[in-house]
Amino acid sequence: MSRVRRGVCALVVCALVSFATPARAWNETGHMVVAYLAYKHLTPVARQTVDRLLALNPDIETYKTTLPPQWDDDARKLAAFMYAATWPDAIKSRPEYVSDGEHNGNRPAPGPESSRNVGYSDKFKHQYWHFIDIPFASDGSTTAPPPEPNAMSQLAIFTAAIRDPAAADDLKSYDLLWIEHIVGDLHQPLHTVSRFSKAHPSGDDGGNTVGLCHAPCRVNLHGLWDAVLGAAGLQEALAVGEMLDAVPPPAGGDVTDVKVWVDEGVDLAKRLVYTEPISVESPTAVIVLPTPEYRAKARQAAEQRAILAGRRLARLLNESFK
Repeated sequence: MSRVRRGVCALVVCALVSFATPARAWNETGHMVVAYLAYKHLTPVARQTVDRLLALNPDIETYKTTLPPQWDDDARKLAAFMYAATWPDAIKSRPEYVSDGEHNGNRPAPGPESSRNVGYSDKFKHQYWHFIDIPFASDGSTTAPPPEPNAMSQLAIFTAAIRDPAAADDLKSYDLLWIEHIVGDLHQPLHTVSRFSKAHPSGDDGGNTVGLCHAPCRVNLHGLWDAVLGAAGLQEALAVGEMLDAVPPPAGGDVTDVKVWVDEGVDLAKRLVYTEPISVESPTAVIVLPTPEYRAKARQAAEQRAILAGRRLARLLNESFK
């Protein structure tokens, strides 16, 4: 399939209304950027298989209604892949899906249902599939290991399933959406760590409990990093994706070892995310909003992580759908 023309992307920026969902992991824009970059680097065979499996997604018709009628078939398939990357977040707000975990759904409940892989008949939200909380302590505090299942263990299950010739297409379609999403999540550094400290003896939930402003403002550290690539949905994602696709990729785009991805995220969190003023903690005080310099470094790092995520997602799917 040919690359979507630059004119199509310009048309979207001018004319398309973004697909409305609340900001979440990465957020809608961030996940779509990763998906855009991956789709551009799929082999023809992998792209054909991806397009066929996405047609089985129950939201496929909804995706189509958001697109201008003058879009060609290639552009529609690209958009479907980008929307699909947001599906595991979108189901969090749907009444037919239930929270199945503990601690507000963010920790798996005991039992095999937490890691089951049954396709679209599954109406659990599985919020704990979105991250892996590798612990580290900034002040010598006691840490706790990450619970399972998590993003890393579940990605292995999904990858094995889409490579299984005996697996049903309905299952592979469901797994494809989760693979898109989890690969993106694991390249957001705060989806790989939880910082333990005297202020957060049970961990800070990937920065979700690190407030950056006083009420009624509800900005936290995790939310800041989720939105660093933008927050305007498909329009912005197409523009950012096109810009990043023209940037020479950093080394490591062909690495498919998920542990390496996670280790990179943990290292980045320690080096860049938890720096001043984030490094200064108090159980009661709210941290001041990061400086423009902090935000600029966060944006630069997020762009590099998105490029790597897109290239790695493409490689994973190309190898799976030979």
